[in-house]
Amino acid sequence: LNWETQSQQWQVETQRYRVLTDVRQRFYEALAAQRRLQVATDFEQVAIKGVRNAAARQEALEASRPEFLQAEIQLKQVELQRRQAQPQYPLRTITAALSACNRVMQRNGPTPRSEQPCR
Repeated sequence: LNWETQSQQWQVETQRYRVLTDVRQRFYEALAAQRRLQVATDFEQVAIKGVRNAAARQEALEASRPEFLQAEIQLKQVELQRRQAQPQYPLRTITAALSACNRVMQRNGPTPRSEQPCR
């Protein structure tokens, strides 16, 4: 009976680590997606300024129509990248899951193999 109990405890511990690993992985995926979105948004602002500058140069007869069109195409590409960078799961959802994981770990207390809460 003691062996069975210990075996079940290890199975629970193994499952706990699987859940913790999955939560951590999703958290970092969401964090990376948030960063990609921020970079894409920043680059979009630069591309918008590029279109404005190209338009102003074209009006001043310092730039050709193809230069302006190239700036517009680049802006459209950046807008597409920004839309694609939108995270599937908002970071706050993942952060909430991580907080719940920490609460569970603190409530149940550490076991011999899990001395650290979720990270």
